[in-house]
Amino acid sequence: MKKSVVEKTSEHILKFNQELDRQREGQKEFLQQQAEKRKVWLEKITQGENLIRYSKWGVKAGYAVLAGGLLTSVFSPWRGLGIMAVGGLSLASNLWHIRRLQNKERSK
Repeated sequence: MKKSVVEKTSEHILKFNQELDRQREGQKEFLQQQAEKRKVWLEKITQGENLIRYSKWGVKAGYAVLAGGLLTSVFSPWRGLGIMAVGGLSLASNLWHIRRLQNKERSK
């Protein structure tokens, strides 16, 4: 005997919902794993040498932003000054972090 349209539809919806539940579980596990990895990574970079290395990359990026702001100020003075201000703050922040971490290492 053939199934009615309603039965076919309800079976299809049931299968679809089961598939969605499986996908949600997989996504939930994946997100939990990513959160763990992020937590471990954050712990690593906040420890001594790695943080100094990342801050040194930040200094280089700060110099690049300053140069970009200088170039932009040729075409748009106010926008260029704004970009240079952001680069300067980034540069100062990273230099301060490096100095703080080096002092912390020396005091140990």
